[in-house]
Amino acid sequence: MTDLLMGSDEFESYVLSFYSKDNGIYPFDCSDDTIISAVFFVVAAGMNNETFAADSTDREKVRAVLEAVGYREQVATRRIHLGDYDRVEIGGVPEIAVTEILRGEVV
Repeated sequence: MTDLLMGSDEFESYVLSFYSKDNGIYPFDCSDDTIISAVFFVVAAGMNNETFAADSTDREKVRAVLEAVGYREQVATRRIHLGDYDRVEIGGVPEIAVTEILRGEVV
């Protein structure tokens, strides 16, 4: 059996800190209950084959389960004011940079 880095409650909180739509780093378009269900699925599968360690690899497995059933990470969009100009940020990147990246002008 792999040594666990944290208990199951801590792992659940850890995963929610990444994927919760309310305050996660990478918020997903689903409820916390759905994320917790995916956590239980990953924990059960990992415990059955002795690979669960409550680490970032297992967190990414939760993400994979969520994506497999059709949930996606939400992209944050907000409007910021810069002097006389308003700019839209997409996922924290100013719109002008996103446009240049899409055109291949910025690497």
